[in-house]
Amino acid sequence: MFSFSNGVLIVILWTILINQLTVYSCAGYLFNYIIKQEAPENGFWFNTTLDLVQFIGFILYPITGLLADIYWTRFNTMYAAMYFNVIGTAILTIASFLSYYGQTATWPFVMAGMVLPLGMIQTGVALFSSNAVQFATDQMPGASSNELSSFVHWYFWAIFIGHGEANLIFLFLYIFTSLDKAVRLTLLIVCVVQVFCWAIGVVGITLLRHKLVNEPAGRNPLKHLAKVLRYSWHHKASRFEFRSAFTYGVESPTRLDFAKERFGGPFTTEEVEDTKTFFRVLLVMLSVSGYFFIDATVATSSHMREIKTALNLKADVAFDYFNVMPFTCTTFTILILIPLYHCCMRKHVKKYMPSLLKRMFFGLVFALLSVILLQVIEIVLSVEVHALTSCDRCSLINNDSICLWNYSLHTQDFNFELFPYQVIFIPQIFNGIAFLFVCLTAIEFILAQAPRLMQGFLIGLWFFLTSFKIPVGMLLSVNVIDCQFYAVSFRVVAMILLLPLYALTASRYKRRERDEYAAINEQNIIEEYVVKGLDRRDEYYKQLSDEYHISN
Repeated sequence: MFSFSNGVLIVILWTILINQLTVYSCAGYLFNYIIKQEAPENGFWFNTTLDLVQFIGFILYPITGLLADIYWTRFNTMYAAMYFNVIGTAILTIASFLSYYGQTATWPFVMAGMVLPLGMIQTGVALFSSNAVQFATDQMPGASSNELSSFVHWYFWAIFIGHGEANLIFLFLYIFTSLDKAVRLTLLIVCVVQVFCWAIGVVGITLLRHKLVNEPAGRNPLKHLAKVLRYSWHHKASRFEFRSAFTYGVESPTRLDFAKERFGGPFTTEEVEDTKTFFRVLLVMLSVSGYFFIDATVATSSHMREIKTALNLKADVAFDYFNVMPFTCTTFTILILIPLYHCCMRKHVKKYMPSLLKRMFFGLVFALLSVILLQVIEIVLSVEVHALTSCDRCSLINNDSICLWNYSLHTQDFNFELFPYQVIFIPQIFNGIAFLFVCLTAIEFILAQAPRLMQGFLIGLWFFLTSFKIPVGMLLSVNVIDCQFYAVSFRVVAMILLLPLYALTASRYKRRERDEYAAINEQNIIEEYVVKGLDRRDEYYKQLSDEYHISN
């Protein structure tokens, strides 16, 4: 573990306050349960509207990261996020009180008391998350790669600590009360605690802001990229009629190279090379982002819940708990492994730690293992269900062994007639490990490789891709639930195709050549050699002249 500066510790505590009990994610699942119980006719529109609000919030991640770099400062953006969350959480707290004391989930109440505040909270989280990493790096100038890596790990741990606390509260209440009461009480406690945390956060950050480094807004990275690309598009060759002797080392310059000053362009070598690096890093990010479209965390819980509903099977407390809070195993895997690594394992495995690109590849492998296991569960479940009843809807798609049956089995026990549902924990644990290898390493990769000016936009874009996995996972899991086997098969095939795609992209990135550094050094060496030679010549002629005057 590393000792962080006061500014970095403030950012980590600020992150914990932002995500304390994670109102947004918890409230979404808990309100979804309440609406399905009280007003199932509003369930579809609630989920659709909430997905639309989520998607708008996801788009805000790269936009807010970019705006903070151009117009606002990162501190002001994060400070504004607090007020969005305070207002949204206050409205959500009132709605949770009304829901607990008997308010029916009518459509106006759903929109005003649930969707609107959740949208405000999502906006606040986007404003904060897209700038927190960069703001923390501002507090630790000259930090080593190990210190930056440690901060990224603890930053994500601070994000997920709220998820873990909310899960523990819900589980504790569910053990001693009914499912319905546990859902409503958890939502109420989460909202009240969040309001209290926000009050502490606003006062604390206001008093401690003088201890934080607030870097001024810089240039627009997208405008810079557009200028370089536009110039390269319109100039297919060097503007110089004759090539400079210092360009002979570049046998086949690319179109982007013609934008450099030594080829007659208006941009420095560093500016053009930063543009190249941006697109190389972006390509690696896009190749690994397929992980978010096949993440099985949502699929496992959604699938088991739909099986229970379709077959009218009985379940125990733990089954209902893991369906209402589907990310439990993934969350606790992350919360346990990060402190375990830094406190016990880091000094022993440090010299065996693979490179950033290899770590992301290992994460994709764990994601593949999770979807393969989910496929096995699907096949076993299909055989078991087929033995219990017959299928009348599968004839429509000629697949009578792998679809869900709409048949009532009131006397069957879910735990023993089908198979132990606890096996769904294993894919979620694999997903937690995959998240650590992919998501955390990707942020480290951006900080280590991307140009400083473009890191804010790339981090915001990465958080957009990270968050986008939830609606995609739900679409694949729920909308095709009549043939879940095909959805899981799609995940397996997609993961098998994405692994070699990422391997090719990573290999290409590893073999990249930033020849300009060598060319610049070579040019400097030549210039220094020539200047020193001229100085020696002048000194020699001066000595000859002095000797001539003395002899005369």
